[in-house]
Amino acid sequence: MPTTIWNWARTEQCTPRTVERPHDEAELAALVARCTTEGRTVRVLGGGHSWSAAAMSDDVLVRLDALSGIRSIEGALVTVGAGTTIDTLNRLLQARGLALSNVGSVGAQSIAGAIATGTHGSGRRHGVLATQVEALRLVCADGSVRALSRTSDPLLFDCARVSLGCLGILTEVTLRCVPAFRLRLAARPLPIDAAIEQAVSLADCSEFTKVWWLPHTNMAMLFTADRTDAPREPAPLADWIDEKIVNPMVFAGLVQLGNRFPAAIPRIHQLLALGLFQPMERVEDSFRALHLAMPPAHRETEWALPLERASDALGGVRRLIESQDFRVNFIVELRYVAGDALPLSPAHRTNGDICYIGGYTGHGAHAEPYMDAVEALAMELDGRPHWGKRFTMSAKHLAERYPQWERFVQTRARFDPTGTFVSPFVKAVLGL
Repeated sequence: MPTTIWNWARTEQCTPRTVERPHDEAELAALVARCTTEGRTVRVLGGGHSWSAAAMSDDVLVRLDALSGIRSIEGALVTVGAGTTIDTLNRLLQARGLALSNVGSVGAQSIAGAIATGTHGSGRRHGVLATQVEALRLVCADGSVRALSRTSDPLLFDCARVSLGCLGILTEVTLRCVPAFRLRLAARPLPIDAAIEQAVSLADCSEFTKVWWLPHTNMAMLFTADRTDAPREPAPLADWIDEKIVNPMVFAGLVQLGNRFPAAIPRIHQLLALGLFQPMERVEDSFRALHLAMPPAHRETEWALPLERASDALGGVRRLIESQDFRVNFIVELRYVAGDALPLSPAHRTNGDICYIGGYTGHGAHAEPYMDAVEALAMELDGRPHWGKRFTMSAKHLAERYPQWERFVQTRARFDPTGTFVSPFVKAVLGL
């Protein structure tokens, strides 16, 4: 009997006819070829951490858990199975004296899913995770396997790096890694007025920078991280408390309280700011410094904008929360990313860099109108949605924001003429 599957945030669900777990690439290729012949559609579900319906399918859903682990290492080039989680990859790389040059906040995602949706960290010198990919293997709709790289069919390779899973199924990716490194992570309170005023220049204040603002307060938090040779300053007890108590119990309880009693949110946030927005500094391994403990379930919309619109974005979200009296019980986040040339990357920009504005909130009554308002603001600022977050922008408006949109659409039609990898999400996004 079909089982309903939810994403992590419980914002999207599907009831696939079958869930397949191929043991290797050959088995996956045979499965895809058979589905194409039978006229069925196929999607891959990784860690389930997309707030959008990017991975959802009511037909054939594939799990790549068996395609995991490091396959080979050649200098700085590390080839891994597409089903490898980022958490697992971080540990495997560290054991070999290597690291990813940048990671996002969440480590439970599969590497293939994070690449396909344009997932990013924060740091103006660093692009989305897909820019670290040097080569990949792709199972196509007819069951054939294509090996792509920067030198072997580079145009298709660029399309496949951020593809929403609609060109084929990744089985392996080769990542350009760096020697393992440590970061001095620092956090300091910053008045929200100052954060808004300095939002553009803050991008250059460290290698890794991000800003959090707690709505209904006058205080933001500036996080910076720079490389250091200093020894680690682990805080295992504090990390354990954060991971096992603060996030899943205390913070989750406060989010649920705000969902039920939105009038209490401003007071809750004022108390949180007093307790949590305090100066902090420590030295950690890069991935430990950049990852966060898993937060409680919540909603997210996030938009890539030209870097020079950072102040407009942060200030605009503040104004819409205050002017429309939205009760928002989660942070607003500002992050920075290098522009890239990948056709479907939200950070696509060859003449400048990108900032991302994230509007996050719980599951309360204000969630949908708040995220609609953030989207409307982002559209005014030439924004593009993060593919793995909540958005409603039409294919027409998306096409206007991507210079190489038509190139990607034509590539998809050429490599999947039968629509094997076309889900309702893909249809809506690409206007098929």
